[in-house]
Amino acid sequence: MKLVRWLVFVAAIGTTALFIVFWEFWVKKQDTTGPVITCEEEDYSVSIDATEKKLLDGVEAWDEEDGDVTDSLLIEKKEIIPDTKDFILTCVAMDSSNNVSKYERTITYEDYHSPHFQAEQPLRFVIGDEGSLLNNFKAEDCVEGDITNRIKLERTSGSSNGEGIQTYELSVTNSLGDAATLPISVEFYTDTYENRLYYPNIYLTDYIYYIKKDEKFSARNLLKEIQIGATIYEYDKDDKKFYEMEEVEKEDGEGTELKKKKKGKEIPVKDIEYKSDVDTSKKGVYTVEYSYQGENERLGTTQLIVVVE
Repeated sequence: MKLVRWLVFVAAIGTTALFIVFWEFWVKKQDTTGPVITCEEEDYSVSIDATEKKLLDGVEAWDEEDGDVTDSLLIEKKEIIPDTKDFILTCVAMDSSNNVSKYERTITYEDYHSPHFQAEQPLRFVIGDEGSLLNNFKAEDCVEGDITNRIKLERTSGSSNGEGIQTYELSVTNSLGDAATLPISVEFYTDTYENRLYYPNIYLTDYIYYIKKDEKFSARNLLKEIQIGATIYEYDKDDKKFYEMEEVEKEDGEGTELKKKKKGKEIPVKDIEYKSDVDTSKKGVYTVEYSYQGENERLGTTQLIVVVE
């Protein structure tokens, strides 16, 4: 019995000794500490075109065992701080023992802005054509480019079969999590032969226009043309007139083009009336309503949405 106890005692001592040896010569020598990441500048401004190398400029990583491991630095993720041009970059570095350290750096994209919407045609549609409304819009992001496929459209008032003005909200979110929304008003009308023949359609260069706060705004500069029936009047900014155009054959004989009609009708720009609530001293969403009454007494209107950023 004493022998058994003695053997058990010796085994316990041996196991303890082996554990101590293992701890001292293996575990304690294991590198379990990640690199230390430092940054020269806490506030850092760059262009949205900056490369990852540029974004990591001034960031260094040092490891107690491996020394300088700055070359291992990567950007794990990028998150926007809502309602700003500031982003939080999560930088990571790794040593040869696969220990990973993280560091958050705040940067400012000097030329960043939230996604912008575009409208392909006037916000005026035939009753029952609501289904094609979404196809009229595009979304452009200054980082990703075209993100039109992410646009959502939600009606906020009115009926899909109603005539008159109905309101909607456009929304889109880029990969950085920045969500842009825009309230819009859309006119629905009854399509008739008389409207097609006599209604003055006013066309603009843009129907959703973005402008910086405190910049000068001129509603006249967005005029493009007026169309009444098959007749098109093109706007000349220098002359401040709309000139009647006609379709003529190109000089090379390949196709046709529109040219100013000799002795054609002219429409002075002063005949276009404006109703505007645009105030570029304050950020927000505004509208301009253009109207023109032709000789046939028909009143044509179109709407411009102005976003002051």
